[in-house]
Amino acid sequence: MTIKLGYPIRLYRGHENNLPVLESGVLAYTFNDNNEDKIWLGTVSGINKDITSVVASSIPVATTTNNGLMSKEDKVKLDSIVPSTNNTYNAIITTLWDGATAPFTQRLIVSGIKATDNPIVFPKYSSDSATALLEYATWQKISNITTADNLITVHCFEEAPTTDLSIQLKVVD
Repeated sequence: MTIKLGYPIRLYRGHENNLPVLESGVLAYTFNDNNEDKIWLGTVSGINKDITSVVASSIPVATTTNNGLMSKEDKVKLDSIVPSTNNTYNAIITTLWDGATAPFTQRLIVSGIKATDNPIVFPKYSSDSATALLEYATWQKISNITTADNLITVHCFEEAPTTDLSIQLKVVD
């Protein structure tokens, strides 16, 4: 999930006398007539802050009630982000297909998968190269895999595979 916090990634470079008021979160790299290089940061208060020699303990920390390096509103947004989770499932596509002619389908029980999941599916090939080639041919015949609660349906639109294939399904929330 991505939440826009409102900070554009822009970098200004030039003489410090020409430095405009920076938007909050925008960085600038300047030089002056004394050959000094400085790094500036735009703040929510509209004042450019020289952060050339800033140490971590001096950076103002934002809270949900006070502005800091970011606005308190953006701190609320940031705190509301929920880390993504992922689940991995394994299944074996067998040679037992429903249908005498194309399209062919096969329903497999996959405990925990949901109808709303949109998994990334990977074939798990054998370490034996001859078997792996047969499994690869099977994978090439798989047209689609759909989900239901605790169930996946494998679809082959043209030809039914004749070799079993282990697959792994990864679901990222």
